[in-house]
Amino acid sequence: MSEAAPKIRLRDVHKRFGEKVVLDGVDLDVAAGQSLVVIGGSGSGKSVLIKCIQGILRPESGSIQVDGEEVVGMRGKRLEAVNAKIGMLFQGAALFDSLPVWENVAFGVLQTTKISRADAFDLAVDTLAKVGLNADVAKLWPSELSGGMQKRVGLARAIATDPEIIFFDEPTTGLDPIMADVINDLIVTCVKRLGATAVTITHDMASARKIADRVAMLYKGKLVWVGPIADIDSSGNPYVDQFIHGRAEGPITMDVRR
Repeated sequence: MSEAAPKIRLRDVHKRFGEKVVLDGVDLDVAAGQSLVVIGGSGSGKSVLIKCIQGILRPESGSIQVDGEEVVGMRGKRLEAVNAKIGMLFQGAALFDSLPVWENVAFGVLQTTKISRADAFDLAVDTLAKVGLNADVAKLWPSELSGGMQKRVGLARAIATDPEIIFFDEPTTGLDPIMADVINDLIVTCVKRLGATAVTITHDMASARKIADRVAMLYKGKLVWVGPIADIDSSGNPYVDQFIHGRAEGPITMDVRR
């Protein structure tokens, strides 16, 4: 019996901006239903990686497939169809200030279907309940929410369309440790409920340990280690060891202007 094809597959992906090489020959498979966490320091290429998968950025070379379809070079309605499978929790939640909470949550559904506004409101209320927010929140404005509540609304928007794939961009940045743990728990619950494939980018190891089935570490555009989260403490990889323990000394060097 042949092994199932991965939900997301990258082969020899290269991306640069001018002289700066951001992705330098990335190979990566993400199985259907798997939760992959990509770790690495700022500027290591994590955000660029997911933007390339979504077709927002186009790599100079390499292959990126979603459900066996080549995304590199894809445009128009075909790319829209691929991205319709994807939900996204942005760093900082990235809510629309000019829309009430319920319209933020239902934004994707309102844009892509003929749902009535009344039904969209009901959908938003139901989805907010899944992230622990009551119906009263639906009519508030983003500016009236705490940082933790904004993250929950962002998560509700990410899952409102029942996506097959969800990207989480630094989901706990700016949150206190307790609220960060609440968000991590909600992510795990929502992903399992949907049976979705999840890709999270973070430098927060507490998040990685809670969310991940597998971990991939990016350093200077290359994947220096990929493996199960259960193996991360005994990886034997000096880059991983330095990163997860937050040590200044090691093979990872920071570019500091003098």
